[in-house]
Parts: sequence; structure tokens; C-alpha cells
Amino acid sequence: MSTFPNLIGISGVTLTSQAPTISTESKSFRRHVGRIPAHRFEVRLKTIPLNQSQHRELWGFITALEGSFNSFSMALPIYSEPRGVATGSPNVKANTNAGAKTVLIQGYTPSINGIAKAGDVIRFAGHTKVYQVREDANSNAQGETTLKLSSNLIESVKANEVLTVRNVPFTLSLKNDAQEFKASAQTDFITMELDLQESF
Repeated sequence: MSTFPNLIGISGVTLTSQAPTISTESKSFRRHVGRIPAHRFEVRLKTIPLNQSQHRELWGFITALEGSFNSFSMALPIYSEPRGVATGSPNVKANTNAGAKTVLIQGYTPSINGIAKAGDVIRFAGHTKVYQVREDANSNAQGETTLKLSSNLIESVKANEVLTVRNVPFTLSLKNDAQEFKASAQTDFITMELDLQESF
């Protein structure tokens, strides 16, 4: 899998959480909502003004993705770094089935308040899906904690599966097959925007 070019500067990131529901409303305005156990992140990236060399490099990278067919890996500015302390070597303590929203983790630095914070993103070694922590968590004297997730596990996780908590890579693809960018003959610099979605 390719990696987003690391010399391309990013000036802005918009992260959207998509959690689909089915909703109906009765004549008496009573609302009935069903939750679909699915989730993905969508991302809008805005680059810094790129010179011609940088623009061509990114354009070549985007073209090579062949629309939304291929995916790539990228640690997002701001969002891929934790608010929590996030020290130690965290890994899954016990097998946990798909559909669960809590996972017991071991290997954190012991006895730390705020070892993970609400809004932190994590990724299990066997997954391409990124998950978000929904509540602050503290590690106990054994370096264990239970992480509560905002969305269900889409696959089971195994005991001792390593957890990435810093520089968390998102697996992304283009949302649209057609990509159009405009350049001006009056300037040597071009700003590009990309609409992306998690790919797993």
C-alpha cells in the first residue's frame, strides 16, 4: 500500500464521522430511529500552496490511485496524535469479538490518569479500520485499562494484538473517481483539496 507523499504540506483537515441510521416519523411526529452497526471516517484535506514540482508530485500520486480503486496510508495532522498520555506498549489482553465497543488493554504505563482521552484515535495491528476512544481512561497498577470505543469493532481482535496510539495511520481512498484541479497562469502556486474516505 502506498503512503501519502510526506513532503506535501497540509494546511487544513476536516474529519467527518459517518454513522448511518434508519429514521421514520409517524403522523403524530413520533420519531423511530434504528442504528446500523457501521461507521467510517471521511476526510477533506487542503494543502498549503504547492509549487509546480510539489503539485505535479501530488497529481501523479492521485492519478496512480486509479480513482477510488486503490487506497493509501496517511497519518492525519492533529487527529493522529493522542490527547492522552499514551505511553507504554499497549496490546489487547483478551480475544474480543466483532461488534464489541469495549476492549481490555494491557501494556500501558502503570497507574497513569488520562492514559487515553476521549477523541483519541487508535488502530489494532490486524485492522485497517481506525477507532475512536469515547471516554477518558486511566491505567491501573498492572498497566491495564478498558477502552470504550465510539463504534463497534468490525472484526474480532486477538489477545496480544498490538495497539497503535501515536502517529495512527488511516487507510484512505478517494471518494470520487474523477479528480479536477485548476491552475492559474498568473501564479506558480496551487492549492489542492482532496475528499477522502476510510477504506477497509
